[in-house]
Amino acid sequence: MTCRLTSSVNSTGTLSLETPLVRAAIGYLPPDRHPRRGRSAATREPSEISARNIFPGRVVSVERKDVIIVARVQSIADPQVQIAVQLTLAARDSLRLTEGREVWLVIKTHSCHLMGR
Repeated sequence: MTCRLTSSVNSTGTLSLETPLVRAAIGYLPPDRHPRRGRSAATREPSEISARNIFPGRVVSVERKDVIIVARVQSIADPQVQIAVQLTLAARDSLRLTEGREVWLVIKTHSCHLMGR
């Protein structure tokens, strides 16, 4: 199922994500699922991979939380959309992730969960 992301500020819906079609209660996360797993960042556009959601973004913050790095990436297609990605220290360093760096977000379909309001 493909869904357009919209914000309360800009409802143009220029960013689409492929998501699984699952019926569940609001706030439910499948067992062994963490909201930031299945998300990756790349410095070049990925090709020929199994992930269905690949789009360009710009790093807006890089925060270290113990041994994990949380990078917040703003969609270039819809600047109202920001997605957090968890990385290792080594990944941050090898990708040279800093604020302002353009990256490609890679999100596995089963890491996307739509929640009603």
